[in-house]
Amino acid sequence: MGTETLHLPEAPGYHAPVQARLISGAVILGWACLLGGLLWVPFAAEREHRHPGDLLAYHAAGLALLAGENPTDFEVLSRRGASTPFVYPPTAWPFARLLATFDWPAAQRWYSLAKALAVIGLGLLWRGWFRARPLVFAITLASSLVGFRLALRIDLFTGNVATFEALCIWSALLLLRAGRPRGFVAALAVGSMWKLTPLALLPLAELSRGARRRIVGAVGIVALIGGVLVATNPTAWREALSAAAAIDERAPQNATVLALCRDVFGVGTSALFAWALTTLGVAVATWRWWPAGATFERRASLLLVTWALLLPRFKDYSFVVLLPVAVEALSGLRVRHWPVVAAFVVVFAVPVHPYQRLASLVLTWALLLVTQRGSSLNGGLHEGLGRGNLSPGLGGPGVLGPDEARR
Repeated sequence: MGTETLHLPEAPGYHAPVQARLISGAVILGWACLLGGLLWVPFAAEREHRHPGDLLAYHAAGLALLAGENPTDFEVLSRRGASTPFVYPPTAWPFARLLATFDWPAAQRWYSLAKALAVIGLGLLWRGWFRARPLVFAITLASSLVGFRLALRIDLFTGNVATFEALCIWSALLLLRAGRPRGFVAALAVGSMWKLTPLALLPLAELSRGARRRIVGAVGIVALIGGVLVATNPTAWREALSAAAAIDERAPQNATVLALCRDVFGVGTSALFAWALTTLGVAVATWRWWPAGATFERRASLLLVTWALLLPRFKDYSFVVLLPVAVEALSGLRVRHWPVVAAFVVVFAVPVHPYQRLASLVLTWALLLVTQRGSSLNGGLHEGLGRGNLSPGLGGPGVLGPDEARR
């Protein structure tokens, strides 16, 4: 296949039980990193005098709604202690009302508990996603608090709903892989209550063969419900969408292609044209080099990262949903590609530039495209880590699983 492969030595003491214990240890270490980070975040927030600004906005918006005021009016929110705007669709307003039924200390306490449970839930979903690749799962857990320039840490600090959104998206992906397309559509619809952008992931349903009729029916039901909601309160929807469109955030908080174009060309037609041209190029390249023969996991990861690249607004905490995707991209490399791995680790975790999240996103997208093409990459980290091989890239005969052996 044009690549070097080495056989693992049959040395004394190197046998399956030892290997299994080492893999189990790596998974336990990964969980320890994630859970330890959850326990550490409240103390770090108190030490750094950080306040959950987004949660404050949610609570203030709920109080405004209970008082019959407009929650998208920042002056209304600022009178109630909020420092950030509330730019969510009316489908998220009941959530804000629920928060406002608690006083601020109780709301913060219960919300933090829900966030912690959501993070643990994400870990369990990722365990199911990497079902046969425990080392890849362990790396995902271990890197979750530093990946994409501390995306999960920022989400926990700000109190945003990004973790809940990610929970819905990954639930949808697992349901789709399990052959339950209606559940996939339902999970995405729930995730779109806070932000409408997860609805743009509905094309992922194409990965499920032979279920188009069921998917179309489920999408039709969601569209009907959405139409009724808009028709019953068009003013609220217009105000919410206008408030969202008026936001112009840049890196590092919003490291998107549109933000970069506005930094280069200024706010105006030139920036919009450059953004449209760039996103069109990304979409065409994804379609042109679509890896039809790749695994479901890698094709879904490619569509997920393409979705993130195309969005005009993708905040720092939103990168939480892409943490397993980045590890999936790296898992297609060999040990001899260590310079690429080193460069990726730098842009993935080490703060060096405001737009490094966008750079890591582009690199993830490129790796998923490149490393899925052809069979010459068999035996790489994707299989080495996937089958518990402790020497990534050294997967010689007898190490590959049945799927790889057939290829």
